[in-house]
Amino acid sequence: MDSIFSYLRAHATELGSRILETHPPLQGTKDPVAPRIATLLRKALPAQALAITGTAKYLRNAKSARIVAECGAGKTYMALGTIHVLAEGRPSQRW
Repeated sequence: MDSIFSYLRAHATELGSRILETHPPLQGTKDPVAPRIATLLRKALPAQALAITGTAKYLRNAKSARIVAECGAGKTYMALGTIHVLAEGRPSQRW
């Protein structure tokens, strides 16, 4: 193997399985999404709804989270959607 790319390509299946064992997803594709997502002014794409719900679940027990995705995936929208879900209809509070 002469590069990281060739290494990752050769071991992608094993690495993917190991990552899922170590860090299981909080939100599966068959799990229901947060009901508050339906009240957003713009309809979330299915992957965005999963990310919003998973991030909200994570932030209920953590102080911070990261949404990592490619340009144009809607990271800002997902972050705002997460805030919307966590606010549960209450006005925002000062920290």
